[in-house]
Amino acid sequence: MLQRAIALGLMAAVMTPAVEAADGALEEVIVTAQKREQNLQDISLSVSVLSETQLRNLRVETPADIANFTPGLFATTGNSGDPIFAIRGIGMNNGESNQNPAVTPYIDEVALPSNAMLGFQLFDLERVEVLKGPQGTLYGRNVTGGAINFITRKASQEFDAYARMNYGRYDLVEIEGAVGGAVTDNLALRVAGKSTTRDGWQTLILGPDVGEGVDSDNGAIDRQALRASALWTPSDNFELLFVADVSNNDSEVLGYEHAGNVLQDGSGLCSYPATGIRNETECASFAIWRSSVGGDPVTGERELISDPDTGPREVFASFSFGNRDRVDSYGFNNTMTWDLGSVLLTSVTGYREFEREVGGDNGSPFIVSDTFRAQDIDLFTQELRLASNTGDSPLSWVLGAYYSEDEIFDDVLFNFRDHASFSGLFDSTFLQETRDIALFGQAEYQLDERWTLIGGLRYTDEEREFTYGGHVTGTGAPVPIPFFNDKVSVNETTGKVGVDFRPNDDLLLYASVSRGFKGPGFPATIAFSIPQLAPFESEKLTSYEFGLKSTLANNSLVFNAAAYYYDWEDMQATTAVTREGIRLIVLANAGDARVYGVEAEASWFPTEEFSVRAGMNLMDAEITSGEFDGDTPVQTPKFSSSLIASYQAANPVGSVLPFVEVDYSYRSKVELALANNPAEFQDGYGLLGLRAGVKSTDERWEFSAWVRNLTDELYKASSFGAGSTFLPGRIVYAEPRTYGVSLGFTF
Repeated sequence: MLQRAIALGLMAAVMTPAVEAADGALEEVIVTAQKREQNLQDISLSVSVLSETQLRNLRVETPADIANFTPGLFATTGNSGDPIFAIRGIGMNNGESNQNPAVTPYIDEVALPSNAMLGFQLFDLERVEVLKGPQGTLYGRNVTGGAINFITRKASQEFDAYARMNYGRYDLVEIEGAVGGAVTDNLALRVAGKSTTRDGWQTLILGPDVGEGVDSDNGAIDRQALRASALWTPSDNFELLFVADVSNNDSEVLGYEHAGNVLQDGSGLCSYPATGIRNETECASFAIWRSSVGGDPVTGERELISDPDTGPREVFASFSFGNRDRVDSYGFNNTMTWDLGSVLLTSVTGYREFEREVGGDNGSPFIVSDTFRAQDIDLFTQELRLASNTGDSPLSWVLGAYYSEDEIFDDVLFNFRDHASFSGLFDSTFLQETRDIALFGQAEYQLDERWTLIGGLRYTDEEREFTYGGHVTGTGAPVPIPFFNDKVSVNETTGKVGVDFRPNDDLLLYASVSRGFKGPGFPATIAFSIPQLAPFESEKLTSYEFGLKSTLANNSLVFNAAAYYYDWEDMQATTAVTREGIRLIVLANAGDARVYGVEAEASWFPTEEFSVRAGMNLMDAEITSGEFDGDTPVQTPKFSSSLIASYQAANPVGSVLPFVEVDYSYRSKVELALANNPAEFQDGYGLLGLRAGVKSTDERWEFSAWVRNLTDELYKASSFGAGSTFLPGRIVYAEPRTYGVSLGFTF
C-alpha cells in the first residue's frame, strides 16, 4: 500500500526525453522516429527516449529492462528471458518463434520479425526510442502496438573510448568497452564489445533422471557480444555506414512453478494432492505420474510438482534434455545516403541469422513434457527512401519502398516418458516463410507559423507459407498429423492524418488518427488434427490521439501528455479455445477490444545539481466480443509509473564529485494470460533502485555502488498454459534483489 501511495502521489513513470545542459536547462533531444532527424518536442508523436547515459545509470542490460522506465510499455519474459512487449495494452502474449510481435523492435532500422531474437545484450547504444501507437506509415513491418528503435553508436571522426566493469551478487562479472575514431580523413572505425557472466539464483529440486550438466543451482548467465562499424565519406554528398555484429549465449533457462489448471466448468482450479492424483472427471490426467515407463501410477505420499510451500524460487525439475540456452547470432546492416540537393536518397540493407538450441522442463521432477528446441531464423530486408531536403519549404515529405523476407525453422522434441496415459517422444517441426512488400509516403504541409497538416499512406502486400510435420515414438500415445501445408496472404492500406497547432515556440498541440495492422499467420503448436493449425486473421487497430508537448519554467521543465483511444479489431492472442472437443491453448483471433487512457511525462531541472524525471500511464481496456467478452486483455495494467530523482554535486568534495540516483517504478494488477485463471494474475508491485558514487572532476573516471529491486519484490515475469486440459499452467518469476559495484573510465 505504501509503494502504491508513493507511486500515485508522485505520478511517476519514466525517463523523459531530455538531458541536462551545463546551466541546468534542457538541451534538444534529436530523434529519427520519423526517418529524419528532428527535435523530439517538434514531432506530433508519442515517443519516449532513453539516452546512453540513462541506459547505463539505470542498468538497462536487456530489451526487457526498458519497460521499467517507459510509461505505457509492458514486458513479460519467459524462461529464457526473451521479452514480449505491449504498448498501451496492445501486444502479443505468445512467444513462439514464428509470431510477429505487435511491438516490433528495430536495430539500426532493421526490423526483427520474431520475439526469439530479443534476448540480446544492450551495449554501446546512442539511445533507445519507443514509438507508441500503430506505425502504419513509415515502418517496415506494420505493427499495431508500436516500435522500439535501438540505435547503436556509430563510427565517427572524433576519437573516443571507454571501459566499464561491474561486479555484483551471484558472482556477476560484466566487462564492456569501445574504441573508435578516424583512420583517414574519410574513413572512421569503431569497435565495441561486452561480456556478462553470472551464477544462477534459482534452486532446482531435481527428480531421479536429470539431464547432463544440470545441478541444483540454476539461471546462470554467460553472454558475449561484439560490434564493429565503419563510416566512409568519400565526398560531401555521400556516406556509407556499415555495421556488423556477432553474439553468443550459453546461459541456463529457468524452471517453472506450476500455477494450476482451470476446472472445466470454470469454477476454480484443479487440485494437486501430494499423491499426484487429481480429479479426472474435471481435469486432464497430466498430474498422474508413473513410477517408470509403462509402470503403475505413483500413489505414495510424495510431493511431485512445484508447491507454493517450497517457495517460488525453488522449483521441481528434471531437464532431461539439459537446461542450456545456446544462441549464436550475427548480422549486418549497410546504410548509404546521397545528398542530391533538394532530395535525400537513403538505402538501408539488413541481414541477420539466428540459431538456437535450448532445453525446457515441465515443472515437475518427472519427465512429463520436457522439451528440446532447435531454431534457425534468416532475415533479409531492403528499404529505399527519398526525402525532401529543403528547410525553407512549407512542404516536407518522405517516400519509400520496402522489401523483406524471413525464414523460420523450428523443431521441438517433447518427452512424455512418464505421462499418466501414455509414454512417448513427440517431434513437432515447422518451417515458415514470409515475404513483405510495401510502398509508403508521408507529408507535412505548414499552412502558416501555427498550423501544420500531416498525412501518410502505406500499401502492404504480405504472404506467409507454413509447413508442419509431426511424429511420435511410443506406446499408446496420440499421433500428430504427419504433414500440413498452407498459405495466407493479405493486402492492406494503412495510414495517418493529423494536425499540429503551435500557439508559441514552447507549446505544441496535436491531434491524429492512424491505422495499423498485423498480418495473418499460423499457431505453432504440436498438432493432432488439422483444426489445431487453423490460420488466424489479421488484426487491425485504429488510434485516435490528442497530445501536447511543452517547455516551461525558463527552459527547465518539459511536460508532455497524450490522451488516446484504440479500436482493436480481431485481436490476436494466445487463448483457450475448444477444437474437436479438446480444450487447447493456441494463438487465435480472440475478439475485438477497446483501450483508452492518458499518459504524461515530465523532466524538471530546478537547479544545476538536481533533476527529476517522472510520468504515468492510466488506461482502461476491455474485450468487447468473443468468448472473453467483458474481460481485460492481457498485459494491460490500469496504472503504471516510474520516478527517477538524481543529484550530482556542482562543486567538488575534495577532488571528486559525489552523485546519487533513486528510481522507482510501479505496475498495478495485470493479467498475464487470457484464461480466466486467478493463478495467472499478477498483483500490483513496485521496484526500487538506488545508485550512488563519485566521479572525477573531469569525468574521466567514475565509481559507484548500485542495487536493483532493493525491497526484493516477488513478482511473475510470465505465465501461460493454465487454460489447457492437456498441460499445466506454468509461471516464471523475475529475478530477486541484485547489487554490485561499478568502475568506469573514459579516454
